[in-house]
Amino acid sequence: MRLLLAIFLISSSIGLSQNDCNYTEREVISLFKHINKTDASNIDQPEIREKDFHKNFDTIIKVMNCADFEIEKGNYSKRQKRNIEIAIGRTLIHIFQNAPERILNDSFIALIKSQLESANLKKSTLIIALSVYRYDYKDDFEDLELYFMKALKEWDIHIDELAYS
Repeated sequence: MRLLLAIFLISSSIGLSQNDCNYTEREVISLFKHINKTDASNIDQPEIREKDFHKNFDTIIKVMNCADFEIEKGNYSKRQKRNIEIAIGRTLIHIFQNAPERILNDSFIALIKSQLESANLKKSTLIIALSVYRYDYKDDFEDLELYFMKALKEWDIHIDELAYS
């Protein structure tokens, strides 16, 4: 039941057509800086920390759904691109740790595929997050294994590329 509810909520939020969100590059940088800062905050308050991770994930989904979101073609410095990549990678790892069904579903898999195709995301960022999930969180793995394998296929990642293979 929890899985179905999560899939419904995600589908309704990411299944919408892409919008031209008109974020300035400065706003995008600010959003991702905030995401990176929350990674180190509320360490002694796990409930708040988990809420922050989900909020960050929702922000990333919203930005990725913007038709005008382009990292490689934007005017971002190498450092800014790296900060965006780090924020996405950390958030994916945290979501894999406590709500993998938010990543391993048809809508999110398609969104990430489009981000890879537009060069907004590097496979290496995904490989790290997928490796952590696959090898450190085996309890939930069996329930979502079909989606995991679908994600690997859609994202053109071979299982041997994952750490600990």
